[in-house]
Amino acid sequence: MSAFSEAALEKKLSELSNSQQSVQTLSLWLIHHRKHSRPIVTVWERELRKERVSVWRDKLQGLCEDQNGIQFS
Repeated sequence: MSAFSEAALEKKLSELSNSQQSVQTLSLWLIHHRKHSRPIVTVWERELRKERVSVWRDKLQGLCEDQNGIQFS
């Protein structure tokens, strides 16, 4: 698994799609690098501010549904 860096996370977030494989790959990478939780949150927040909220909402919704079985209305 690749080493953690903010640049690596930014790239992974920019390449994230709604596919199950894409979400699972990112999820596993984030879990593997959980000791870097503060910079992960910082980068994710920065990227959220760059992107349109609706695009990220869809991606986060997909992540939650895939990981937890949560359904959003």
